[in-house]
Amino acid sequence: MQTVAPPPESEQTSKFRPPLKPTALALGGLVLVLVVGLLALRSIRPGVLPNTTLAGVDVGGMDQAELRAVVTDLADDRAGDMIVVELDGRQRSATNATVGYAVDTDATVAAVWGRGRSANPFRALSDHTRATVGSIAVDVVDDIDDQAIDRWATSVAEALSVPPQEGTIRFVGTQVRRRDPEPGRRPTSAALERGARVAFAQPGPDTLDVETEAIGPLTSSEDVDELVRSARTLVSGPIELYRRDETLTLDPETIARLYRVVQAGDGPDPTLRLTIVPARVDAVLTDDVVSRFDVAPRDATVVLTSGGPQVRNSRKGFRVNPDKVRTQIDELARTRAADDRTARIGGDAVAPDRTTKQARQLRITQRVSSFTTEHACCQGRVNNIHRFADIMDGVLIEPDETFSLNGHVGPRTAAKGFVAGGAIQRGEYVEELGGGVSQFATTFFNAAYFGGYEILEHKPHSYYISRYPVGRESTINYPTVDVKIRNNSPYGLLVDTSYTGTSITVTFWGRKWVEVDSTTGTPRNYTSPQTEVRKNPDLGKGEQRVIQAGKQGFDIVVTRRLRYENGETRTEEYFTRYLAEPRIVERRPAAAG
Repeated sequence: MQTVAPPPESEQTSKFRPPLKPTALALGGLVLVLVVGLLALRSIRPGVLPNTTLAGVDVGGMDQAELRAVVTDLADDRAGDMIVVELDGRQRSATNATVGYAVDTDATVAAVWGRGRSANPFRALSDHTRATVGSIAVDVVDDIDDQAIDRWATSVAEALSVPPQEGTIRFVGTQVRRRDPEPGRRPTSAALERGARVAFAQPGPDTLDVETEAIGPLTSSEDVDELVRSARTLVSGPIELYRRDETLTLDPETIARLYRVVQAGDGPDPTLRLTIVPARVDAVLTDDVVSRFDVAPRDATVVLTSGGPQVRNSRKGFRVNPDKVRTQIDELARTRAADDRTARIGGDAVAPDRTTKQARQLRITQRVSSFTTEHACCQGRVNNIHRFADIMDGVLIEPDETFSLNGHVGPRTAAKGFVAGGAIQRGEYVEELGGGVSQFATTFFNAAYFGGYEILEHKPHSYYISRYPVGRESTINYPTVDVKIRNNSPYGLLVDTSYTGTSITVTFWGRKWVEVDSTTGTPRNYTSPQTEVRKNPDLGKGEQRVIQAGKQGFDIVVTRRLRYENGETRTEEYFTRYLAEPRIVERRPAAAG
């Protein structure tokens, strides 16, 4: 058997290996010493490490509640710090909190409280060492809202933007002054965001330096050149608008005042244009100016001639149309040639309410009825009767039309030519403005009565007046008492009035369509007048003066019989009750002696 000798030991092989167990024990002992030391330090430093500052505020030795109070105050201060942005004298300001900044209170408290309390004993011991031989500075932990900063920067950039100055022109008299376009500028959002973040990092208010970018105008100098050429054409001469013998002349200064510059189009390349302003043209077309050109239409009507009723032709009217005139002025103003700056003024034809054809279709050819009443001459009431007749003369009532005397004549006023005249008030004859026109109302009523026309409304006098036909008469008083009729014939009705100093006549012209008979019944149910005594101290003892003699009252019935062309007949009764007219006397009162 062969024995193998062991290899020789290398010279580089260590012949001594120290035992590992003592080394581990030494390291463990060191760590144990550190832990015991830290525990000892923590036991004598239970709060924030001494010589510790938070954002420059000494917080050393504070417990957690005190530390949180300091952090809360710092958070409030930082949140309320102002950030100011200024450009060309305009300013926008906001607090840090508004812009998007806040202090993370919990994280900041944890950052300060954790110094010297790290799980790593070497780091913790380092903090304690620094707190003993130096100081520890801790900053707040920020909580920044990036989206809020972006919104703020965008709004500030928009608010502080200086818009570009677009090109334009203006008139000074007839001189054209130009203004060329100039760029604007605005703060950049990116620069505002950067500035805000820098401001967040330092306490106190901050005013940001503003970087700006140019905003180009939409118009160009070439656009202004074209505008100047157009403006000079507008005021190159006067404009004349005419019709018949009337002319409206617009001098160049007036034309210049009618225009303003607008940007046409919303795209990136708008066009500058001089446009006429409707309200400014309307200011030129005053009522006085328009009235010189307007012509009222004339309705066809029927007039009486020596040969009988004749149709007077209708005539179209003319009305200035402001829209058409604006278009005319604009078209003429853009024409440089003097001969082309004249035109007939724009307007519209106005049709009459009744054409010649329609008037002829009324077939007014003969006298249908006529009635006359008489009165004393030379009284104020006679003037009123004549004035009423003048207003009514020539009235044309179409088939099926309802006609009102009050509606046509209106209030009786001095401006219309009415004067004081006799009237009845509460049973006594008095003077009032427009008094006496019941004479016309009665005459008109009888013309309608014997013409066979429908009588819609009338009111007899309360007391019988002998100058009127008994039971066939009517009073009138504006606006409560009226006479209304309806032209229930198939033909037109023309009212013709005439008068003398002692009579008034109303004649209806049209075409006979019905025969009329009338009978008046016998008065009945007479009533005696009552005596009304009034005191008059100016009378002598036992003297008496009769002011109104009084008359009996009675009932009366008038019957109208109508016989139409088709053989149909109709009977109408008109009942009237006349009151007894009171007897009025004056006597001296007994107390007068």
